[in-house]
This record gives sequence, structure tokens and C-alpha cells, in this order.
Amino acid sequence: AIVNIARSSGEGADLTTSSLYTGGLDGSYLSLSQEEFDTLEALTEMKKVGTINKIIVILNSSATIQLDFLDNDSIDVDSCLWVGNVGKSGIFAVAKALTGKIVPSGKLSDTYLKNNFSSPAMMQQSYNNYKKFMSAYENAGSLTDDSQKYYGVYSEGIYVGYRYYETRYTDYVNGVENTGEYNYSEDVAYPFGYGLSYADFSYSDFSVQESEDGKSFNVSVTVKNNSATYDGKEAVCIYLQKPYTDYDKTNGVEKAAVELAGYSKTGVIAHGGQETVTINVKKEQFKSYDANGAKTYIVDAGQYYLTVANGAHEAANNILALQGKTVENTQNRMDKNGNALLAKMVWNNPTLDTETYSVSSHTGNAIVNRLDFADLNKYEGSNTQVTYVSRGNWVGTLPKEKIIISLTERMISDLQSKKAIPESVGASMPSYGRNNGLTLASLRGKAYDHPDWEKLLDQMTFEEQSYLLTNGMYSTVVVESVAKPNTKEFDGPTGVVGSKGNLSMPSEGIWASSYNNDLIKRVGEMLAEDARALGYSGLYANAINIHRMPFGGRSHEYFSEDPYLSAIAGVNEVRGIQSKGVIANVKHLAFNDQEDHRAGGSVWLNEQEAREIILLPFEYELSSAEGMGNAHAVMTAMNRIGTDWIGANENVLINIMRGEWGFDGYCITDMAASDTAYIMNYQDGISRGTDLFLGNGSNKALAEFQNNASYCQRMREASHRILYAICNFSAAMNGIYIDTEVSSTSWWWQTAIICVDSILIVLTIGATAMYVLSETAERFRRKENV
Repeated sequence: AIVNIARSSGEGADLTTSSLYTGGLDGSYLSLSQEEFDTLEALTEMKKVGTINKIIVILNSSATIQLDFLDNDSIDVDSCLWVGNVGKSGIFAVAKALTGKIVPSGKLSDTYLKNNFSSPAMMQQSYNNYKKFMSAYENAGSLTDDSQKYYGVYSEGIYVGYRYYETRYTDYVNGVENTGEYNYSEDVAYPFGYGLSYADFSYSDFSVQESEDGKSFNVSVTVKNNSATYDGKEAVCIYLQKPYTDYDKTNGVEKAAVELAGYSKTGVIAHGGQETVTINVKKEQFKSYDANGAKTYIVDAGQYYLTVANGAHEAANNILALQGKTVENTQNRMDKNGNALLAKMVWNNPTLDTETYSVSSHTGNAIVNRLDFADLNKYEGSNTQVTYVSRGNWVGTLPKEKIIISLTERMISDLQSKKAIPESVGASMPSYGRNNGLTLASLRGKAYDHPDWEKLLDQMTFEEQSYLLTNGMYSTVVVESVAKPNTKEFDGPTGVVGSKGNLSMPSEGIWASSYNNDLIKRVGEMLAEDARALGYSGLYANAINIHRMPFGGRSHEYFSEDPYLSAIAGVNEVRGIQSKGVIANVKHLAFNDQEDHRAGGSVWLNEQEAREIILLPFEYELSSAEGMGNAHAVMTAMNRIGTDWIGANENVLINIMRGEWGFDGYCITDMAASDTAYIMNYQDGISRGTDLFLGNGSNKALAEFQNNASYCQRMREASHRILYAICNFSAAMNGIYIDTEVSSTSWWWQTAIICVDSILIVLTIGATAMYVLSETAERFRRKENV
């Protein structure tokens, strides 16, 4: 019997954590309903008497379904296959995998749990009665707009997903004080990075060599297929352990027991055959962010370990084994003996290093604290202290109560929109409407700071800039003065609706679970080819927010709970997309890991989690440095970081994204509609780093700023960024030559449709008004007749 357990999710709302199934198990959407549980019990009885031979469960969900039922004595499942959302044709591959015609080779991109409420992030939500991650400020009634009233606190720090489970397990095995009693098997069903195959793979000859330049390690392992029948591929994953030192404990620097540091995919290994895989792990991945002491990236003194493993839990056990731990000598705290031959201590750093990674490897600019304002323990307007989870004291720091924030006068002031426009020292009014004889095509290939760009920008009128920056609804508009053509963008990370066959890809977590960079690049290429076929030269893709909690509404759009896997998968998709002349608009920058109250909800967190977990995938995809994604556009989120809308925060959009990462593209908002008008406004956005609004603006939309030199200079710079990206990287420029003239025209039928639509709207409003008036008159007549 094959039992398909399906769950769906979508934009605008997170998955419910309570009261979905009356009479169900724990009531959450991601656990079994009573009906599903009863079905599996009934099938188990049929299996006992020989009516059926096997029970196969398919998990047809991008969100992680709770798997506690697999341990229930009354249910006997033979195999469980996660397929995510299968897209248009993925179900055929599922059938082939079930029948053995293809050999599965994926590994989990998330941790599968027996208790979806067991992570620190979900513990915090539990004190919110499991209803929403966001809470209303205690005295939110004093605020005027809904986008000001809600907040969420990331008190878990870096301990997202497996980083919590494997680290607490490791400390428990090692008998670390204040770890508390911990039973890993009660929380985790299948660890991150774990996977099975019809083939039977084993690892041997594990070796690590430092590179000649001393900047990385080359990790090699031989993969053998011991199967007598099946050929197959294997995803090979390398995990890193950093030392957790007294310096860290003093300065609040947290370290996971293991974290993914590299991976590769073998070719098809014939049964009985083998292949040696070499994976490069950069030393830069050994760094950690120290927000309290050095206030930059550090590399701790101590021993660093690498291991190859089938999943994060096996990785933890392999390193524990190398350190001398066994099930026996830990009094059964260790649940399985690891393989010490598959782990190595690769570097013993003699001293704390606070210098090497204190400057950006992308730009050479200094890296310093930029996000103190988002940490309630450092924000000057806070009267609330947050206890962040620390492995230095698990028992004392895991969430025990709801974090209640009462608004201060400073907070209320900072939550207001339309803040004072930052003044640029010495700013003068730009030139407009010059006749310099340049076209956008004439600047193709010229550096961003080439003097001709200034001459080109001088040709634009204020009205053209206003229209360009405010009218970015799935397009960028024609700019006649510089012969910029119209571009069309499509919103869809997993498919371009309207393409031949209406192609729809599986959910992104499935892509990530392939651990196959070449395959993900080909997915990007295919998406871009579909886009080009329909006349699009940009995609609002990919989406790289983190699976911070199981109940996130848009988990189908995001890759993983792990930032490194998200980063590398995303880089390869972006490369595929942009190789076809389609600009990737990477989204949603940043801290948009939940849907409820996303429009203006404040996220409070510490800078280590911000940089190491949430922002890392964006750094990889947006950086223009060699080996990175170099995406040429980014879409900001609707939420706040601290009290600031993310699209109006210079620390993120200017100092980090451009100053540290070297981002060379333009920054577009998410949907700028009526329900987000208060927070996502032109004054704050364009003056603080946003370049383009996903809305329907006009050539007069920015007229109120026409005499503000600082604001006009920001408009000019935003126009520059958009023009530069489209000129050099967009297929919309194909066929546009130096002497091509571009104009904005409408066909007669477009005008006719607009006129008909307008007439219908007027008639509808009129008819509605007449109906309301007639109903009101009738009520008065009825009252008079009583």
C-alpha cells in the first residue's frame, strides 16, 4: 500500500500550529490527522494478516511533516520517501523511484523531526500559545498603522535546525555542565544531510591536504558502491567543527558542533565500482562573527575538525569518535559509535585571529558591527533584555517565557515612516535634460564609474527618473532620452506560467537535496529559457530565505535550514539564469522567514545569527567576487529589522550589501501596494538604498522631492544602478544598437482595452452606489411603515 501524506503552503500566511484537526493528534497542520493515523493503523493490521505486503509512505510536502508516527507501535511502515512538491511532471520520477527504475541519490535539506516544536525558535513561539511567531507590542495601541505593531525575537541565535540538535547532543555526550538531560532520538527522526539509496555506498581513504597557498583544504574520499545490482550516484558531504573556547563563552560567540562546509556529487558509480571525490573547503569558512568582543569576524585558537558523513548526526559521532568517545565510555549518552577514520583534526590554530577576516575578501572594506540597532540588548531605545540561547548554559538560556516588549518613546519614534532625508555633504542639484548624444547601448561594457555614465545620466529628465524608479511592476519602463528599452520581469522561483507546457519545477528544497550543483545550474538555465521564450528578461528568483521553523508559509520557495547549502545551491541557479541574459532578482532580503505579519513586522536578533545564518546566502549570491553568484538585482522584504523597514536600512543595503559584498546591481522592493504604503514609501526607500519600487508610479510620483539636492542625487544613483545592470546583463538590450531610437508607444487595442476597463469601473461604481442608495431608501420607507 502506498500512502500519500500531502500538505500545502503559500504566500501570506504561515502554516497553522494548532486547532486544525478536531480530535487529531497534536493538532498542528504538519502532524498526522486522526484519519491519516487510523488509515496507517488499519493498513498495519492488513499487513499482519498478509492482505498487503508493505506500507510505503510518501511525504508530499515542502514543509517538514512531523514523523513521530513512524515510532508508534501500532504502525509498521516499511519505507518513507520525501518528494516535496513535485511540480508538473515530478510524479513520474516518483513512480520510477518506487519501482526501482531510477535510484534515489538525494539527501535531506532539512532536519525531519518527531517533535516539530522542539527547536529553540519553536520553543519561543510556544510561549505565544503556538499561534503566531509575531506578537503585538505590549502597548501597540498607541501606534497608528498595522505595520508598526508586531515583532518577533530570534532568541535562538545561530542554533537553527540541526545546529541546535547536534550541538546539544554533542555537549550531552561530552558531559558538559548545564546541558541538562537530553534525548536526541526523542526530537530527531532523520538528521539533516541523511539519505538512503538502493545502491549501498561506503567511504574510505579519507584524507585532507592543506592547499599550497594555505587558504583552503582539499578533502578527498573514496566512495564505493557495494551493491551487487544497482548503479547510482552519491552526494558526498563534508562537515566542520570549530573549537568552542573560553573566549567565546566570555564574549557570547556561539559555535555549532558541526556545520556543512562542502559537498559534491559523484557520477554514476557502477555496482561494485568506486570513485574518488575531492572537495575544497576554504579556511574562510572557519571564521565566526564576534559581535561583542572584536566586533568583526574572528578565527578562534584551537582545533578544527573535518569529517565526511551521511548526515549531520553521523558527522557529530565521527568527530566524537576521533576525540575518543564511544557508546560505552559515555555511559550510553552517545547513541552510536562513529567512524574515527572518516574524521581528521586538520588545523590547530595557536592564537586567536581577529585580523584576517576583519576586511571583506570581496571588496577589501573593513567589516565591523552594523546591526547593533537590531539587537534589543544593544539598541538604545530598548527596555528589554534578551537571553540568547548559548551552549555555555543550555539549561539557563533555552526559552522559558514569552519575550514581552513594551514600547519606549524612542521605539515609537523610530517606528514612524517618512523619516528625515539623509543629507549628503556638499550635495548639489544634478543636471537634467542635457543633449550629450549618448545612448544606453553606447555604454555597454564600460565600467560603472566611467565618466560617460555621468554624461548619460545628465540626459535624463527628473520626470523620467521619477517614472523609472516608481513604476517597476513586473517591468522597467522605457527611457527615451537614453534609448533604454522596456524590460519585462516574471515572478516565479519554480516556473514561468504561460510557457510551453506551463512548466512547473518541484519545490526548491528538493533541488537542494540533490546536492548537485550542475543540475541546479541547468534548472536555472531552463527557467531562463522559458522566460526568454515569453519575452521576459528578468525573473523574481531565486528565493533564499531560511527554513528557520517548520511552519513557514513559503518553505516551498526556499532551499534549506542550512545557510551554506542555500548559498551554494542559489549561486548555481543564479549562474544558470543569468547565463541566458535574464537578470536574477534574488529575494527576499532579508529576515523574511515567516509570512504572518510580514508587512512591517519587526525582527530583533543578534548580529552573529544575522551574518552567519540569515545573510550568508545573500552574500554568496549577490557578491561580484570570483566564485560568487553576482546576481544583478535583489528584492527586499516587507518586514523591518529592528524598527527600520529593510528597504530603508542603509546598514544592510549600503554598508553590508555594497560595501562588504560588492553588489553591482539594483535593489527592488517587494509588492508596494496599499496595505504596505505606510512602511514602503518613496521618501524612506530611495533615500536609503532602494532603487526601484514594484508598483505603479508616475513621472510626478517624486515631485515633492524635486528641490531636495540630496534626494535628487539618490534618484540619480538609483537610475544609474538600474541602467548599468540592464545595459550590461539583460537580453532586453539584444538588437539595441548605439543609434537605435526607443520610444514608449501603445497599440490602438491597448488604449481601447484601458478605455473599456475604465468605463466598466465607472459603471460598476455607479451601479453599486445606486444599489446602496436604493437599499437605504427602502429601509427608511420600511421604518416609516412600522
